[in-house]
Amino acid sequence: RALDRFAADRVGMPDYALESSGGIVFTIGETEPYTKDTPWMGVFGISIWKSCKTPRLAIQADNSPGNCWSFYGDRGTLTIQLSAQVFPEHFTIDHIPLDLAPGKNASSAPKHFRVLGLDYGNAPKGHVLGNYEFTKFPIETFAVQQNPYEKYFRFIKIEILSNYGNKDYTCLYRFRVHGKPHDIDTYNG
Repeated sequence: RALDRFAADRVGMPDYALESSGGIVFTIGETEPYTKDTPWMGVFGISIWKSCKTPRLAIQADNSPGNCWSFYGDRGTLTIQLSAQVFPEHFTIDHIPLDLAPGKNASSAPKHFRVLGLDYGNAPKGHVLGNYEFTKFPIETFAVQQNPYEKYFRFIKIEILSNYGNKDYTCLYRFRVHGKPHDIDTYNG
């Protein structure tokens, strides 16, 4: 019960995408992580690879400025394996408060996005659960718009369709999935 209260931070609902409760990034598809202005990593003083902000940041609770999953351009996807099979009811997007953003600018924040429920992680098609616009910074919760087959899902995919004008990259600070677990007794949270 304590973990449920922790996972319900600021919205009063458990987050089944939260990594510390068992959520896992399944895939980012063809989305290219943003690596510009990130340091090179090396071994014995030899630069080997460039670090990048991992998509795991989008399912973690730390929303410190700059602690986001960033990817090139204004379109990207993230598929999450939830901690339980869930009947989705709401989704939440977090961004940093505008007064903490450099220049009080939210140009890299997601603007339009779509959420799909997937029958399995790499399903070629999903069940569209809704199309949304993120407008209430720093956090906004959205109700599922449709689930015509009344399905439970283990995999949820968010498709970012646009941002607030940044041509170089988009930052997703946190994406949450709320709903009813299929079998409350087997929920590992």
